[in-house]
Amino acid sequence: MRVPSVGMPLFERRIVREARMMAERMLAGHSVNRQGLLVRDGGNRGLDRSLRAQIAAMAAAGRAAIQGNFGNGSR
Repeated sequence: MRVPSVGMPLFERRIVREARMMAERMLAGHSVNRQGLLVRDGGNRGLDRSLRAQIAAMAAAGRAAIQGNFGNGSR
């Protein structure tokens, strides 16, 4: 029995949901000022360094996934 398609497939919804949660975690502790700039709420520089490292790691993983290199030698 076929089920009618309603919106995005489940895996696409999961990807969107995970990306939204990731963005919320990355933006935690930040707010937008009157000029529309994203500013850190606290003065913790270690968080900033950690956040940049996480973003770089996620970007590298995303590039690897797009290229089809998942770290297991398969292509």
